[in-house]
Amino acid sequence: MYTTHGRALDALLAKLDDQQRHITEWRPDNGHLRVASVAGSGKTTSLIALTAVLVTTGVVPASRIMLTTFSRKAGDELKSRLRQVVPPEDFSQIRVGTFHSLGLQVLRTIDESRWSMQRCMDIGGRAQGIPSTNELWRSIVQYGKVPGINEESLHLDEPASYYSRQIELWRSDGYEEYTVGLLPATFPNKERRAFIAAWDMYNRAKKALNAWDFGDILSEWRNKLKSGDLTPNGMVVLVDEAQDNNRLQLEIVRLLTANEGRIGLFGDLRQCIYQFRGSYPDLFATADTVLGAETRQISTNYRSVPHIVGLSNLVCAGKTWNLGDPARPHRFDAIDPTSVAILPPVATGDAEAELVAERIANDLAAGRKPGDYIVLCRTNAAGALFEAALTERRVPLVVLGGSSVFRSREAEAVMAYSVLSEYDAIASLDQILNRPKRFLPHSFVGAVHKVMETESDLVKAIRTAAITAGLKPGPRKGAGQLADDIEHLRALEWDEVPSAIEDLLSRAPDREVEGIDEDRMGLVRSVCTIARKFPTVLEFVTFAQKCFDGTSSLDEGTKADSCVTISTCHKVKGLSWRHVYLSAPRAMFPHMKASNLSEEERLFYVAITRAEDRLTITSNRESGGPTHFLPPPSTASNPVVSADEFEMELL
Repeated sequence: MYTTHGRALDALLAKLDDQQRHITEWRPDNGHLRVASVAGSGKTTSLIALTAVLVTTGVVPASRIMLTTFSRKAGDELKSRLRQVVPPEDFSQIRVGTFHSLGLQVLRTIDESRWSMQRCMDIGGRAQGIPSTNELWRSIVQYGKVPGINEESLHLDEPASYYSRQIELWRSDGYEEYTVGLLPATFPNKERRAFIAAWDMYNRAKKALNAWDFGDILSEWRNKLKSGDLTPNGMVVLVDEAQDNNRLQLEIVRLLTANEGRIGLFGDLRQCIYQFRGSYPDLFATADTVLGAETRQISTNYRSVPHIVGLSNLVCAGKTWNLGDPARPHRFDAIDPTSVAILPPVATGDAEAELVAERIANDLAAGRKPGDYIVLCRTNAAGALFEAALTERRVPLVVLGGSSVFRSREAEAVMAYSVLSEYDAIASLDQILNRPKRFLPHSFVGAVHKVMETESDLVKAIRTAAITAGLKPGPRKGAGQLADDIEHLRALEWDEVPSAIEDLLSRAPDREVEGIDEDRMGLVRSVCTIARKFPTVLEFVTFAQKCFDGTSSLDEGTKADSCVTISTCHKVKGLSWRHVYLSAPRAMFPHMKASNLSEEERLFYVAITRAEDRLTITSNRESGGPTHFLPPPSTASNPVVSADEFEMELL
């Protein structure tokens, strides 16, 4: 009897192009497989179709197939789509999900109590006495007693995140403890000893607490496979977004398939943008030689119009990370030379945001849908200016994988200082008490509040409380600095205050290690730039509240229909919009703090390939003009790049 799932699979196979259909013809007898794809080529569709064919034809039992992907959202999509074309009795036996979710399932079959979620430090709802990962690292590196082992903190100079981030990178490479050679020989012995001590203390504390983190899942899964406690039998492991997996994950794949199994790596080397998190694209890049894998390609871009596809080909042409044939456009019904526009650089980042906001607002007024638009920036700080400009024009907004800039600690500090520059607002003291660091306890706000019962001036109340609160010399000096800072701001005219706040907050920036996208001081500068646009502090704070209330938040991997989206480029993989505005000044592409130029180039490639119908690239002279990642002006072999539009021969 012909089932619903059978008809659904036939319909899926009928829609495949020749290259996609070639993927579904692979069989384990062919050896390992590498699928080199391009953006918008239907890679996930091909993966689902291959899996369904292997199962429904009986080539591979469902219980021997494992599908892994990079994120939980992508894993949920795989399950949803696979369920439509595979009968329930087979679907229930296929293992689908992220490495962490699959590993946890396996480990719980061995020792369920050991892997209770109540003992996981990386989630909420933990058992009493189990700290979060961040709390444990802070207790080890900075201050207090270390839970579980009750030892004193190491009191190191660097922030806890300096150690936790680096050690997580080493763990993603497969290390379980500090090994000689991890740090370059140029690192001083003191730092080597600090890493050894911190990592050892972290491991001992987890063991004493019987607690675990997400990294432990992969380490233990790998160890069980190596020791023979787990003996997979001829597994076929299909890895989606294979270029983004780390060394430890790929080692697990090889162990899972060691006993006459097969590996299928699906990915696009051009979209490898997570090396800063530990991704290891080398296995995907060399799978033909290291694994002896056969390479099959899917190179038709179904997403974007021809000129956008052509630009993406030019951006990655000749690069070492350009694996596979150039993308071929499919949408020949939409040939429009203006589908890629490179606008002339404007004077400042603020002017760039105003230009983009005005163009989007005009399009929406003409009846275009907000959900068709996204503004892409390299950092959250750059996105702040676009949020303000769009909010001024009453454009409905959502921030992908984040929230309004005015919900950030940096914006809170700028607003608090702004309010205190004119008003005796004790509530604002909490936001800036130790920004910059003044070593003041939070109880000091209560002491100031008590003095204010008889004292009408906040600055005087702070100086009085510094004496009456019984502060030690360091905090007492900090209280005096706080009073001096507020007094200085109050001596200025409002138009001078934002610059003074920026100087004040840059005096001792946050020492926590941050990713490039976070750029905390950049956020301070952006919020101060926004503040300068308003004639009074009251109007600035009112506007900030409007952004705070009106800008929605959206989880990564999802889209909004009724709002214009703002996002950093790292958060949009797997998604696309009809109209993409990409802010690409030279200081952002490559970012001045970036250490991997190739990854910055690939991030630019990811950004431009999010566009379906129109890509508009903007920049400003304040940040160096347009990125040099763009192709040069017309030569015998290159298309024309003009100030107003991008002309291109179809490739």
